[in-house]
Amino acid sequence: MNLNPTPYTDAWKQRLRAALAERGRKAELARFLAGNDPARHKTRMVQISKVLNQGAMPESEFVLAVEDWLAESPTQKVGRRRQT
Repeated sequence: MNLNPTPYTDAWKQRLRAALAERGRKAELARFLAGNDPARHKTRMVQISKVLNQGAMPESEFVLAVEDWLAESPTQKVGRRRQT
């Protein structure tokens, strides 16, 4: 993981924290990131925690996967403005 924070990553982490505020959302994201491999679920939970709580900077693939999840999520559209 990249350990150099940037203003973009700080804002992204804040947005992710808001998206995960609802109970069960972190587990839902971990399942999404683990895909069809239930054994990777715990690994993904740890990865999410490290990114949010320990200052670890996510790799670009992780960010893109989380962005996909946020875009597909029917219950939250945190930090995004819809243009009409």
